[in-house]
Amino acid sequence: CDDDDGWWGDVSWGGVRWGIDGTVEVDRLLTDVISPQPDPTMNQHRTSNASLTSLVALVAAVCVAGCDGSNHTAVDNADGLGGYRQQTLTWKACDLSDLPPPMLAMISPDVLQRLQCTDMRVPRNYAQPADGDLTIALSRVQARPSTSAATSARKAEPLFFNPGGPGGDGYWFSIYRASDWFTGSTGLMPNSDSAQQKLYAQLEQTFDLIGFAPRGVGKSSPLTCASTHLLEPADHSLAGRNLPNIQAQQRNTAALFKACTDNPLTPFINTDATARDMDLMRAVLGSEKLHFIGASYGTWLSMWYAGLFPEKTGRMVLDSSVDFNAPLSTAMVNQGFALTRTFDEVLAPYAARHPQVYGLGSDAQTVKNTIHELPPVIRAATARAMYDALISSSSAPTALRLLLSGKALSQPPFVALWPNGTVGGDFPQMRALIAQHSFSADAPTNAQLRESALDIVSMVEPELQARPVLLRGKDSVYTAVMCNDVPETNTDPQWWADQETRMLRDFPIAGTEDFRACLQWPQPANVRKPSIDSVKHIDFLMLQSQFDGATPAEGAFATFEKLPNAHMVYVKNEMTHGVYPYYDPCVDLLVGHYLLGSSPKERLSTCEGRSIEDKLSLKNSPLNAAQLLEKKRH
Repeated sequence: CDDDDGWWGDVSWGGVRWGIDGTVEVDRLLTDVISPQPDPTMNQHRTSNASLTSLVALVAAVCVAGCDGSNHTAVDNADGLGGYRQQTLTWKACDLSDLPPPMLAMISPDVLQRLQCTDMRVPRNYAQPADGDLTIALSRVQARPSTSAATSARKAEPLFFNPGGPGGDGYWFSIYRASDWFTGSTGLMPNSDSAQQKLYAQLEQTFDLIGFAPRGVGKSSPLTCASTHLLEPADHSLAGRNLPNIQAQQRNTAALFKACTDNPLTPFINTDATARDMDLMRAVLGSEKLHFIGASYGTWLSMWYAGLFPEKTGRMVLDSSVDFNAPLSTAMVNQGFALTRTFDEVLAPYAARHPQVYGLGSDAQTVKNTIHELPPVIRAATARAMYDALISSSSAPTALRLLLSGKALSQPPFVALWPNGTVGGDFPQMRALIAQHSFSADAPTNAQLRESALDIVSMVEPELQARPVLLRGKDSVYTAVMCNDVPETNTDPQWWADQETRMLRDFPIAGTEDFRACLQWPQPANVRKPSIDSVKHIDFLMLQSQFDGATPAEGAFATFEKLPNAHMVYVKNEMTHGVYPYYDPCVDLLVGHYLLGSSPKERLSTCEGRSIEDKLSLKNSPLNAAQLLEKKRH
């Protein structure tokens, strides 16, 4: 915040103006149309009969607690969750077979020795706990034993993680973060100093690191949306914004939604239920407070938990925040222009600084023009393939490699093999030509560009085939949570169709294949999102990078302004989504001290981001360096 324009200042490009207040002017403001829904509290007025029933249950619970000699309080049982809170977890050795061997090889034996796994029972329906159970899978890396008598006598606190989504699987995040802390405490972390090393050692001795797969995902009770109904071929590019194709997309969305809502588990896959699962984990593990690091959607989950259980909320790190004062669908719509800004302001200048590496020109505007000049179907497929690489600065070379491959696929001999809308296209021949084509004289780079070209083709080919409905894991949970959490506030189908058209027209990095408003979702879950006012007193620590394409900084600041007791660490000139750990003293020391109980002195702390070059080191091919960093970080 050391420039004259304040935290963010104003940036204007392509008819879009951004300001410190988090507003965006593009034809018609999204925030003018999707306004936050009023948030009633979870405790609604009950009838006198319901009150009498609750009183009887409370008296019965007190009697049980007093008569059997146990120390469980009335609160343990009055809500029907006493049996869940009293369960004993059986920790055992983890099945590591689903970890990729390269990842497994990077984990310290010290961390693996402290790793354990278990399953925990939770109610399927918190409103009716007797209706049945689900299973939540947990992993734990136990705190490192301390040589200090004072520290060793203190019980380790659980620290939970969620990587985002909705639908992200946090099961193995215990070992990812434990590996980071072990690397830091042993002095092996890049750019670390003695203060960081000491802090990481203290963190290792303070927390048991807990990863978990949210309900519906991974090793937990799974959610699958499936039917024999065949989805219609559809064109997700700008060329497909015609009435017959739009109607086909809408029919496909309706079929996906029906397959999900036909599954009786779907109504119970929502943020409210996951937050309550987390509170059960806290109670079963014996902690008075829930300490949590949530990234992306995990910040939405963090604030939802804090709204439900403010007295149980401990240290909460919100990394790359979703705007909690707006519907989740706002974040989905905002990604198009945020990702385009990331490309224009960060990646294009980087590529232009290294024309000998990327061959996209020495002028940033020339690099920007490359994506605009691709034919619509290739542009949309390339943008979709680039998404993951556009949200991490260490993956910048991967994004540019995809752009290079997209450019090649828009030229002979490939361009004639692409479909016209949903008609034609010779993908087998295209794959055969890719296998034979020389994309680069450098053999490793040529192999990578071939792989990128195949990735782009794979974005289109399945969408042009009739296929049964099947969503599972992160995809099914993403759909359920998006539509169950908050009812859609804008119910005009034409407005949503216009938004998709505008995104594809104005923001070439936008991918809209997952752009599904919940208009056709039969019935949202019977939950109420806590209001942002209910968490105003919480001392959150927010982390945000300036050029985050997945959760734009404007949304994070809009939330920050509503949270007077929160603190923020803002990383300028950085595009990474999911800041922590940043491997530098400015960010990591502030986060570490916060987790240990000391909040930053300043409400807003600004750290200077590192350039892409600093992260990659151009002494070797950045295409290779990026992959090594991706493996380390993810």
